Amino acid sequence: MKNPLIEIAIIIGLLVGLGAMIFYKAKPDEPRLPVREEPVNPNPPVEQVVAFEPLGAKNLPNKGMWRGNPAVADLNRDGFDDIVCAIRNEEGLYVFLGDGKGNWKKSVEGIARTLDYGGADVADFNEDGHLDIVYTTHSTPIRVFLGDGTGESWKELRDDFLSYGKIIGDVATGDFDGDDHVDIVGIDMFSSREGRGILLFFGDGQGGFRLGDPMPLERSKMFGTAVDVGDFDGDGDLDIVASLRNPSAYLNDGKGNFVLHNEGLPTTSTGGSYFNTAVGDLVPGSGGDEIVFAAIMKQDADTQEVFQDGLTAWTLGEDGVWKSVSKGLPEADTFYDAEVADFDNDGFLDIVAGGYSRAATIFLGNGKGEWREVGQIEGTEGARPYLGVGDFNGDDWTDVLTISQYGTGVKVWAREPGNIVRDRRAKRAAAPR
Repeated sequence: MKNPLIEIAIIIGLLVGLGAMIFYKAKPDEPRLPVREEPVNPNPPVEQVVAFEPLGAKNLPNKGMWRGNPAVADLNRDGFDDIVCAIRNEEGLYVFLGDGKGNWKKSVEGIARTLDYGGADVADFNEDGHLDIVYTTHSTPIRVFLGDGTGESWKELRDDFLSYGKIIGDVATGDFDGDDHVDIVGIDMFSSREGRGILLFFGDGQGGFRLGDPMPLERSKMFGTAVDVGDFDGDGDLDIVASLRNPSAYLNDGKGNFVLHNEGLPTTSTGGSYFNTAVGDLVPGSGGDEIVFAAIMKQDADTQEVFQDGLTAWTLGEDGVWKSVSKGLPEADTFYDAEVADFDNDGFLDIVAGGYSRAATIFLGNGKGEWREVGQIEGTEGARPYLGVGDFNGDDWTDVLTISQYGTGVKVWAREPGNIVRDRRAKRAAAPR
């Protein structure tokens, strides 16, 4: 049975609603309240999709002026990467062996304690199966220290040719002449001296070296700060890039003979500084390795105007001209160093870069020369760090090493694997359907 009271209530409700609509439309001239527009944030916060946390630092120094490009490798074969780095105006070269749990052991037996600061790299120079150290110092010739596989004892290798390389800014290693023995390349810190610039030392596999022909830089009076190697033209031979006031790339003929090849690379004059570099296959399928430059500043050669040139990446095109692959990288900023690694394990190399004021920052790459800033390492602000990358805790994720000139010492930042879930969700959401 229908309830007449319910029917009456429904009719009244309909009439009230209809009256309200008529009343509203009957006032066409009544001004409406303005819609409040939220201001646009010119610097929107970056979603932290790749995060790091400090790994234990027991016995790592937390002060001092640490300077020069460090080396990262598992020196004692315990499954955890170790650190080779240097301090200025004190004892110079240090080795820190890590146990994967944040405990570190200083290892300097056999290493002179008066070497000052410089860059380092590791390789097996005498082919005994153990990693050795090559080190460049601000005040002495290149030094090589042979390892015994434990990481705890080092023996200096004496070679007359190495004494030629005095005041070398940085060093890298590789087989440049195709004889299957490790060679050394160094960049003269004051590269205009005696016409020197890039210095080559060809190894014989037994711990001996012969001096190659020096490669003068494109311009004189340049301050050499970094050198790195990679196969830029995809011919199977290691090429060389030098980072300095003017970046310079040298292509190898496979026999250790190099030709300067800078067409398309950025240029600056005396006031500018492309301070550091990193190399890796950032754009798979491009035919060769790419170069990342970290620039403190850039100066226009004509107007002498100084401006920031930030972080840029470059690939060698099929036409032989270098082309920028820097979409998404902050070119209007100052950066001190950069390294490349796959931080999200997606198969594409990413970039970590440290600046003058900003914290060390992660930029994820998609393999196409496009980059996305995804987070900063809190605690590295203002440190102007030199960077290293490796797996310091054995979890198969890439961690970051920072060594600072400005009082924060040597620190390791472990990747937090849990954040990869957010990475993958973001990729699925962005994927075409």
